[in-house]
Amino acid sequence: MGLYHRSSCIRPVTAGENRRKKISKNPRKNIPEKSRKKPEKSLASHPDRWHIRRLPDARPIAGVRAIHRQPFDSVQSFGARALPDVSTAANNIRAALLVMAGMAMISSNDAIMKLSSEQLGVGQLLFVRGILAVVLFSVYIRLSGRPFLPLAFYSRWNGLRALCECCATVCFITGLTLLPIATASTLVWVAPILLTVAAALVLGERVRPGRWLAVLVGFAGILLVTRPFDVHFEPAMLLPLAAAVFITVRDLVTRRIDSSLDSLHVVLASLAIVTVAGLLLSIADWRPVSLELVAWLSLSALLLGSGYLSQIVAVRSGELSFISPFSYTGILVAVFYGYLIWDELPDVLTIAGIALIVGAGMYVLAVGRISRRGLR
Repeated sequence: MGLYHRSSCIRPVTAGENRRKKISKNPRKNIPEKSRKKPEKSLASHPDRWHIRRLPDARPIAGVRAIHRQPFDSVQSFGARALPDVSTAANNIRAALLVMAGMAMISSNDAIMKLSSEQLGVGQLLFVRGILAVVLFSVYIRLSGRPFLPLAFYSRWNGLRALCECCATVCFITGLTLLPIATASTLVWVAPILLTVAAALVLGERVRPGRWLAVLVGFAGILLVTRPFDVHFEPAMLLPLAAAVFITVRDLVTRRIDSSLDSLHVVLASLAIVTVAGLLLSIADWRPVSLELVAWLSLSALLLGSGYLSQIVAVRSGELSFISPFSYTGILVAVFYGYLIWDELPDVLTIAGIALIVGAGMYVLAVGRISRRGLR
C-alpha cells in the first residue's frame, strides 16, 4: 500500500523513497552536508605538536605568531618561557646568603670547641656536643613530619659515609686544639681540590687542564701554609689534611647513598656515629663538666645544627655550583676569631697560602659549573 509524504499531497510515494527522505529527529542532521560545519580536530593529537596558540584576552599582532612545542594543555606560552628566570637568580642570592650565614655559625662552633678544649678532652667534647646535636636534629625531624628512621637510614653506604665523617671530625677537632684556628680551617678546605684528583683517578672523570693547574696552585698554597721543610713545622698540621682526605672519601661515598634518603637523616647518622666515637674516646680521660661549659657546648650544638640546616636549605633552593664558592667565607670568619680571641694574626706566607687555596678551590668549582652547563 502506498504512503503519502508529509510535504506532498499530490502523489503517493513508495516505502523505499520515504526511507531515503526520512527526516531525522536530530536537527543537526537536517542541515545540508555542504553547509554543515566540520568538527575541529584536537590540536594535542597532532603528530608534530607544533601548534599556533593565541593568548587569552590578547589581540593578535600582524605577522607575529606564538609558536611552542608543548602539548596544547600547557600553561606556559613561548613568550613566558623566553623571559629571564628572575626567580632562579633571587633563589641563588638567598641561598648564597644562607651558605655564608651557615659557615659563620659553623666557624663560631669551631671557636667554642677550641675554647672548651682547655677544660675537656676531644672525645668528651664530641660526646657532650653530639648528644645535644642529636636531640636537636631528632626533634626537628619529628616536627617536620618526616619518618624518624626510615629503612634507607640503615644502609651500608650511609653508615660508611657516617664513619668517614666521624674520622674527619676527630682529626679536625684534634688539629683545631693544637693549631691556630685560621690554619686548621684553611687546611681542611683543600677537600674540593682533592676531590678533583679523586674524580680523575677513582671515577675516571675527564679533568680539563685548567682544573689541573688549579690543583697545583692549591698544593702550592698548602706548602706555603704548612712549610714542611721549615724549622717551625708542626706535625699537627697533618691532622686537618687527613680530615680533608676523609671528607673527599665521604663525598665519593655520598654518591652511592639512596636518593630517597633525606639529607637530615644523613646528617643525623653522622652525628650519632661521632657521638658514639666521642664516648669511646672519653672513657679513659673523663673530666667533670661544669654547668657553664654545658651551656657553651649547648650553644655550640645549636650553632652546628643551625649551620647544617642553613646549608641544607641553601642546597635545595639554589644552584650548588653557584653557592659552593661562598663556603670559603668560613675561613675569613676563622681568621677574625683567631685575631679577636687568641690574638693570632697569620704572617705573610700564610696569608699568601690561604689566598692560593681559596682561589684554587673557587676556580675548581667555577670551572665545574661552566662544564656542566656545556653538557646540557
